[in-house]
Amino acid sequence: SSVKELRGVRSEQNIFGADAYWSNTTGSLGLGLAEDVLAGMPYEIKVMVRNQPWTQQTTKDSVDFHIDGLTIPADNAQYGGDGALRVDTRSNTTNHIWNDNIMTDGGHRAVDMPLEIGYIRQLNWVVSEIWQSDAHPCSPINTITVHLMSDVDVITSKCPGIMLTITGLSGYNDAPGVTAGYVNTWEYPGSDLFVSQMNWTADGTFVIAPLDTVAGRDYVFSFNMTNPTPKKNAGGDYAGENSAIHTYGVTYTQKSMLTPSTNWTYSQELWNYGYMSNMMAAPLIATEAELKPLFIRVPMLVANAHARYNEVWSTQITQSNPYPCHTNTISVSLVSNVKLYASCGHTFSIQGLTGTQNQATQLPINEITHNSLNATAMWSGVSTGNLDVHLDADLADIHYEGVDGIAGYQKIAFTFDVMNRAASHN
Repeated sequence: SSVKELRGVRSEQNIFGADAYWSNTTGSLGLGLAEDVLAGMPYEIKVMVRNQPWTQQTTKDSVDFHIDGLTIPADNAQYGGDGALRVDTRSNTTNHIWNDNIMTDGGHRAVDMPLEIGYIRQLNWVVSEIWQSDAHPCSPINTITVHLMSDVDVITSKCPGIMLTITGLSGYNDAPGVTAGYVNTWEYPGSDLFVSQMNWTADGTFVIAPLDTVAGRDYVFSFNMTNPTPKKNAGGDYAGENSAIHTYGVTYTQKSMLTPSTNWTYSQELWNYGYMSNMMAAPLIATEAELKPLFIRVPMLVANAHARYNEVWSTQITQSNPYPCHTNTISVSLVSNVKLYASCGHTFSIQGLTGTQNQATQLPINEITHNSLNATAMWSGVSTGNLDVHLDADLADIHYEGVDGIAGYQKIAFTFDVMNRAASHN
């Protein structure tokens, strides 16, 4: 389109015709004249092109304006000395393309970019956050949430080669939403669609085909995975703390995936807008560190767990009868700091139950709180008095209690009978 200005009045006219010759190889635009061009009259020409996906510095110093059939003085300082007029691309700082949103100190600040011909910015993820909903070992459904924001539009419909990968999450297992590597995702209410398709590989890489996105807009999506078994290291498994996001098919800067601080004002904004549920209000996450992907809580038995108002749970064992040669019912109460899933292969081993005359290799188990244990337990006999009770079904139910929903505990109680020996025993 072209516009001319006469005595301050601008009017659209096809001064240069409706079409122009374009060479993408050389970046040359050829215009013909549809009418006379008058001396001293401003003309404006607009041509729509599409930027390439790769970043590029300005080409303003190499843009020439040639007029075939006219002689341009080669000795004039305004000209390039090669018969071509140098074009002023308005590189002054008063003209800007877009405000570049950069995160600083928990907020946004605008950075102006110059309006220089040929300048193409690279993609930066100004927000790249990830967190999990469940730190319990072998949990069948752990909801992983990703929050992204870019500083440029990502137009995948015009640049179909753009792909994202999130790496460093090795350890998760298939979940109900994973089929042949394809991961089912969903967006938080209020968030625009981001994921066209996401696939997962066992090495901990998630490959995302994104939809068209708008710069400066929050995109929050979630998916489910299954937690691995716990590792015997103090404090949990930090395998996912080195996760990063990569972008292919466009110039980008690799960014680490961060876990938002629950004490940060920005996280509160996410909760207010429905982008992030308050994980600290659920017993599945007890500390801020457990928000980190693949942080798996180390299981342990707990003594003096303040589970309810004025109620204390403890891991303990008691007997019903101290008399020689009498049947003695042993009551066991176990309090765990994690939910107990059968896929973890849990076994409770109670040792040191000497003083009986039970010679059998198995003892019947009577469950009080659940029906999740094997009906008979392995018994080592009189010499060592060791009892191994296997978990056959999940223990992840209403007995999981907490103080104000923060510190949760799993309780299980069962009994078994032994025969006291005739001799006294401490």
